[in-house]
Amino acid sequence: MQVILKKEVKGLGKINDIVNVKDGYAKNYLIRNGFAVVVNEKNMQDLKSVLKKEADFQKEQYDKAVVLKEKIEKVELNFSLKAQNGKAFGSVSVSQIIDELKNKNITIHKYMVVNDDRTFDLGIHFIQIELHKGVVAKLKINVNEQTK
Repeated sequence: MQVILKKEVKGLGKINDIVNVKDGYAKNYLIRNGFAVVVNEKNMQDLKSVLKKEADFQKEQYDKAVVLKEKIEKVELNFSLKAQNGKAFGSVSVSQIIDELKNKNITIHKYMVVNDDRTFDLGIHFIQIELHKGVVAKLKINVNEQTK
């Protein structure tokens, strides 16, 4: 029997997957517990509608991420660290980067920062920020020696 999963079932599939299962398993477990519905014309139309809404939402999120990427790549953040002989004492943290971006009206989350090496030397560095699957912005960071 073919069913459309309404919830993720470990070892079987994810939400909105169409899977083949034995009749007894479908009727007595999946459908009875609300994990799935039978494949029929009405349920297929509902599934198509849900998948179209999801695709539209993902396209909208992708477009927003591309715009944000362009905005981020135009920004250069400047930080000052105590240093001696060109060697920095300390580092610039992800939270400092996020705070500076907020000051420039750009909001990201810390989990978006791909390379969090935290050990910056003096000079220019590029941080990768994954805004959406396939959309990675490169943020330019300039670390200078703190003046006394």
